[in-house]
Formats: sequence, structure tokens, C-alpha cells
Amino acid sequence: MKKFFLVAAGLLLSLAAALPLAIGLGLEQAVNRLLSELTRVDALALAASRYERGYASSQLDLEFKPLLNGVPQPLSLRVRFKHGPMLAGPQLQLGLLGLNAELTATPTAQLNVATDEALYQLEGLINVWGAGSFTDRYNPLSLALQQGRGQWGRGEGRGRVNWQAQRVDYEGHLSQLSWQSPELSVNLADINIAKQASLTADGAQWFSRLAFKALNAQLQNQQYWLQRGALGISRAGSASLATPERWQMSLVAEDFKAKHLQLTSLDANFALDQVPGAWLLPFAGLLFSAAPPEVFAAQAHALTQQYLKAPAGLLVERFGAVQEGKTFWLSGRVELGTLAALPLEAWGANEAVLGQLAGSGEVHLDKSLLPLWAKAYLDNSSNGQTLSPAQIEVLAKAFVAQGMLTEAGEHYRTQVAFKAGEITLNDKPVVLPF
Repeated sequence: MKKFFLVAAGLLLSLAAALPLAIGLGLEQAVNRLLSELTRVDALALAASRYERGYASSQLDLEFKPLLNGVPQPLSLRVRFKHGPMLAGPQLQLGLLGLNAELTATPTAQLNVATDEALYQLEGLINVWGAGSFTDRYNPLSLALQQGRGQWGRGEGRGRVNWQAQRVDYEGHLSQLSWQSPELSVNLADINIAKQASLTADGAQWFSRLAFKALNAQLQNQQYWLQRGALGISRAGSASLATPERWQMSLVAEDFKAKHLQLTSLDANFALDQVPGAWLLPFAGLLFSAAPPEVFAAQAHALTQQYLKAPAGLLVERFGAVQEGKTFWLSGRVELGTLAALPLEAWGANEAVLGQLAGSGEVHLDKSLLPLWAKAYLDNSSNGQTLSPAQIEVLAKAFVAQGMLTEAGEHYRTQVAFKAGEITLNDKPVVLPF
């Protein structure tokens, strides 16, 4: 029996001695696959890579030079790995793999870091059962682009990795996040971040949620304020950005305020269905770029021709709010695939793009909101026309009498459709007297 235990102990010690080398070899194969993928992403501009494998530890150094405003921005990523089962450090730990990562940047006119520390730091551990955990920290940063200036404050977070379920969960906090440009500015304060990512048989899926205490924004000289809200976005689809997928966006908030509108609460849920990321991400960047009209038209036309096909669409799954204690909500779909038929010259005119779109939906609103909306429309119209409350009430009854609005208890409801620049309510063409 004693001999058996000695043999078993010897085998365990041999296994423990061989494990760091086996982990290092397996890690090297994974790093080589990663480098192969990174070289295919032109936007990252991988300039140099170096991997050093040791017995108890390894190190990966990457140099990137992505273009910011047409100028290379040097970025350095250093990842240090510790091979298990004994992970040396400030304290001895058991685990299969430990890692420490730092992303640093050379300051340029485009990128400025508030401290001498790394832009981003991460420490992680995969335990002997294969489950992982990590913590991260990011330092204040300012990014100046032709489109505008982005900033974030100091933040930190922690996450968990479930290898069996192929899932990552993350929670973090960011003190401040902002974007400033001539057309759009957004400022968020006291932000809590939640992220989930998983790999399933249907492809890669991820979800991100930003909960904030305050948001203020300016869009084309119009000011907006939100309190105690949350903004979410998710993606479901294959790992390839060229494959059509579904992008979900949601917003909930309290105390929405604008110049002529105040809402007690707001909830919105949108989806981009059958839209490939290879179109969406570059097109979104193009919208916020400072590209000349002819450049925008050429690039928008080329992207849409290549990637956007039917049945791509924008879904308004719900847009609802409470205004002065009264509710309204709407839902609908806008067909985006028709934009592929838009000729190059039409991309230079907003009217031509909007005229190409078609869609339909349903609107429900409290009856007492219709006079408020009509008055707000007239107050903002350029012709200066006004109607008395009695005239607005007559107008509402005329809409009902003509079948454009249907009474449903305390609410009106209607089916809205638009195509080729024409709008119908309950299949009746809209002819407004103002």
C-alpha cells in the first residue's frame, strides 16, 4: 500500500511538473490563431507582434497603428500569462492560467491620456475547474477626431467567464462619458455598465447596458434631458459581420424634457433586423463623419449596394410614453432593403432617401393628447397659423368621421402607412388643412 501511494504521488508530481509546459504549448497555438485573425482586421493595423513562451510564464506584445484622422495612432498591448497549477505573484494561487494585460498609447494630437498610467489594465485568473474571473480599470481619456471629441472618466469593473457555457458576464462603473460634435453632443454621468457575451449554435450573441443618473444631449440646436435611464444594445447572429443579423436597441428613462415636450416616463424598443454589421457599423460612422457630400454619397451608395438587401428593416417594436398623465404608444416597421435601389446621385438629397423608404405601423394615443399635439405642431410650424381649442376639437372629430382615426375607449388608434412620400391613416390619404 505504501508503495502504491508513493507511485501515485510520483505521478501527481510528474503531472504537476508537466502541466505548465502543456499550458504554454496550448496557449501558443491559441495566440497564433488570434494573430491570424487580427491581421485580417485592417482597421486595427497590427504593425508588430512578439510572443515569448517560457516554462512557467509567457508574454505577448502587440503594436497597433490604427489611423485617427488619417494619422497613425501607436498603441501597445502587453499580455503576461502565468502557467498553472501554481501561480506565483504577490501571493501564491492555484489555477490553470493567470494573466495581466496593459494597453498603452503614445500621446498624439488625436489621443490624450490624463495620467501616465496605461489606458486600460486587466487582471484575470482561470481556476483549476476551468471557470474564470477578472477585474479591469480604465483611466480618463480624450479622443479628438474630425467628427468630434469623445471623453470618458475613470472606471473599473469585474467579470466572470464560464468556459462550459461559453459565456462572459461583466459589471462596471464609469464616472463620465461624453461626445461633442457640431451636430450632436451627448453627456452621461454616473454610469453603471453591464455586459454579456456568449457563443451558441446560432452564432455570437452579446448585450450591453448603460444605466445612468443623468443624460443631456443636443441635436441640431435642440436640447434634450433625461433622468434615471438605461440604454441597451444587443446583437444576435453569426460570427461574421457580413451575415445578416439582428441588432436590438432599447431606452427607458424618467423626466424626458425638450423645448416643447415633457414626458414623465419614456420607453422605446427598436430593432434592426436582417442587417449585416458590415453595412451598419461603417454606415453609422459615415453618418457622424465630416465627409464632403460627394464622398458621403459615394460611400453610402457602395455600402448599401454591397450589403443591404431585402428583407432588412427597422422595427419600432414599441415607443411609448406618459405625457401629462396620459399615455401613447406606437409600433411599426420601415423597409430598409429598398435603399439598395437608390441611385448614386439620390444619396446627396435627404428627400430622395426618405422618399425611397416604405413602412407601416399602428399608433395609440389618449384622446386628450391630440389637441396638445396639434397645438405643438402649429406652434413649431413656419407658417404661423393657429387654431383655437374648439377648431382643433372639430378637426379631431373630422378625422374620426373620415375613418382616419378609430375610437377605442379613452384612446384613438390608427394604422399608419407611407410609401413614395405619401402617408395614409387607416388607408385614407392624409390631407391636412395646415
